[in-house]
Amino acid sequence: MNRGLLRYSAMILYAGIQLASAEPLMRTIALTGEPAPGLPSDVEFRWDMGRALINNAGQIAFWSGTNMPGGTKGIWSDRTGQLDLVVLEGTPAPGFAPGTIIENIGIIDFRFADSGAIPFQAAVLGEEFGIFAISTCWIALPEGNLMLVAKRDDLAPGADPGVIFGSPDSGFYFVGPITYSESRYTFMSRLSGPDLPILASGIWRGTGSIMSPLAYSGMQAPGFDDGT
Repeated sequence: MNRGLLRYSAMILYAGIQLASAEPLMRTIALTGEPAPGLPSDVEFRWDMGRALINNAGQIAFWSGTNMPGGTKGIWSDRTGQLDLVVLEGTPAPGFAPGTIIENIGIIDFRFADSGAIPFQAAVLGEEFGIFAISTCWIALPEGNLMLVAKRDDLAPGADPGVIFGSPDSGFYFVGPITYSESRYTFMSRLSGPDLPILASGIWRGTGSIMSPLAYSGMQAPGFDDGT
C-alpha cells in the first residue's frame, strides 16, 4: 500500500490512500463551516486549515482555526477512530498554576507519530510568568494526556552547571520540531549559561521526565582531542 499525502485547501480537507491494485480512495476529513469536534456546537472550522499529516497507521492530524474570538486554533486527529480535538489554544496548561493557559500552538512544527502521539510546541501564558509567555514543548499522548517535555528557563539536564533552556537574545527558544518514536523524544533548544556563546544550542533526547544531551555548544566532541 502506498499512502498518499493529505491534500487540503482553504475550504476543504481530504485524505487519500493509494492501493496498489485499485483506484485511489478519497474521504472528506473536515470542511470549513462544519462543527469542530470537542467544542460547543456553534464553534466551526474556519477557512484557515493546514499542516495536514497522515501516519503509517493511516491516522490523520491537522490544525485549523475556528470562528471563536481571535480565530482560536487547535489540532484535531482521528487517532481514536473518530475526529477529536487534541489541543486548543486558551485551554489550561497541565502542571502549571491555575489560570495558566496554552497559547500560540506551533502549527508548522507539530509532528504525528505512528503510535498516534502528537509532539508540538506552544507558548504558555500565566501570572507566574508576568506579561510574557514562555516557550514549551509537549507531547499529546495517544491516550489523550498532554505531557510537558521542557520549558524555557528549565535547567538543561546533563549540561554544565547553570545552563538553561532558552536564549532571550535569540528571540526564540526551541528550534525545529520535537520528534517522538517508541516512547522516546528528541528536541533542539537554544541555551543560556556561563561562558556560552550567543545562539548556543543543543539537542536532547529522553523518555518521560528523564532526558540527556546528545550534543550541545561547548560539549567535548566525541572522537576528537580534549578541548575540541
